[in-house]
Amino acid sequence: MTTIAALATPPGLGGIAVIRVSGDKAFLMVDRIFVGSLPVVYMNTHTIHYGKIVNPFIRQKKSELVDTVTVAVFRAPKSYTGEDIVEISCHGGNMIAGMILDLLYRCGVSPAAPGEYTRRAFINGKMDLPTAESVADLIHAISTPGARAAAKILEGGMADKIRVIRSKIVKIVADLETELDFLDSDLPGIDRGKVLNDFSEMIIACKKAISCEKNTEILRNGYRVAIVGKTNSGKSTLFNALLDRNRALVSNSPGTTRDFLEDCFYINNIPIRLVDTAGLNAASRDVIEIEGIKLTEQIIKTVNLIILLVDGTKFDSVEVNSMLASFPPDTQVLVAVNKVDIMGEIRPEDYPHKTWYPERVELPGLYPDGPACLVDPNKKHNTDSDSYVYISAKTGLGIDTLTSVILKTYMMLGTDDGETYINARQAELLRKSTAYLESARDSFTRDLGNEVVILDLRTAAEALGNITGETFNDEVLDAIFSKFCIGK
Repeated sequence: MTTIAALATPPGLGGIAVIRVSGDKAFLMVDRIFVGSLPVVYMNTHTIHYGKIVNPFIRQKKSELVDTVTVAVFRAPKSYTGEDIVEISCHGGNMIAGMILDLLYRCGVSPAAPGEYTRRAFINGKMDLPTAESVADLIHAISTPGARAAAKILEGGMADKIRVIRSKIVKIVADLETELDFLDSDLPGIDRGKVLNDFSEMIIACKKAISCEKNTEILRNGYRVAIVGKTNSGKSTLFNALLDRNRALVSNSPGTTRDFLEDCFYINNIPIRLVDTAGLNAASRDVIEIEGIKLTEQIIKTVNLIILLVDGTKFDSVEVNSMLASFPPDTQVLVAVNKVDIMGEIRPEDYPHKTWYPERVELPGLYPDGPACLVDPNKKHNTDSDSYVYISAKTGLGIDTLTSVILKTYMMLGTDDGETYINARQAELLRKSTAYLESARDSFTRDLGNEVVILDLRTAAEALGNITGETFNDEVLDAIFSKFCIGK
């Protein structure tokens, strides 16, 4: 492979910048521009040395000094890529690092492509494919749980589970092929009961892993919460209150929000992607407002939690139930009754559902009755069990309780399990493998012939191999590593 170099630290101002050089000629190339007490080719592995970078292309008796640096040497195979690596630590800033890279390129080193270092680490057997993919997830993590989950994958737990499934498939294929080879012999056939049991175990394991895709997306990109409600219910005011800054324009005029706003805030280091949507107004004739409502309906289908914001001064339980019933059945919903500061006296019979009140709110005739009971995401909405949180977005009353309930819904997902951390590519391959395993099981049950079963099993095994990297092609690797940053 060619020798490559790239900046391994973010560009811009900083204390130091690190340039990573990797390949068979890494030591020789760096020696052309490095002057120290010892040439790089003679340095011991895992050692750091002080020296200077010079420009050897200046036609003078003495080469021009570029910077004073340290070089760290890592000899193959005990390096990140499995190749010889030199890491040059120079002073930070764009100019110095750029000058050093230009010198290396003039010496014959090639610029590294996005993710090329990690790609080489995979090719050289330093890590499996899921581990390589988790490197990018670890770098781009936006929360402590997300970083923790990605870090767990570096230990290889998920890949080991996939290999167990794949090894079972390979064993079944071998047994079925052996049975075909000795059809006319007196040897006993395969244990059909055991094979069927293996099929069931493999399919269950694949589906269990697939079910973690949604949680993985939350860990990677944040827990997405949409504030939904009729016009003038106080959505933008609540949006600002949760963010603790004036992000959205607030007006008494209905239909102020025509598009949607999205921003992030944190609850206990959990990133919450909060979306302020256009008000639902069935009677609107405004073309732009109608488009905003359509956009809201699309957003509702993609979020993890819906906060249905209701104007407490105009509460209508029939209308609320109708809106709840219109939401997708697999979405958690929380009803927030707004404007409690101007609601006045409330009768218990007006609010028949389970409630969770802020401790500071005193509502005549109503008392807290325990923690919120959210909609079961696995079944159609049962409006009688939807939670009601009473708040005042304007004064801040109940906002702390609302954030606690949001955190509770997140924790109910059980997302903090790095061993089942999968991305969209891996989930799609697991779905493909599951489909072929189910087809193979069906063919095996119906005695359609070992050849038919083997064909489906080989396809299933290939899909799983594309997850772990046991079977792969350049097109797959290009798609994976093109998403990496340069220098990693």
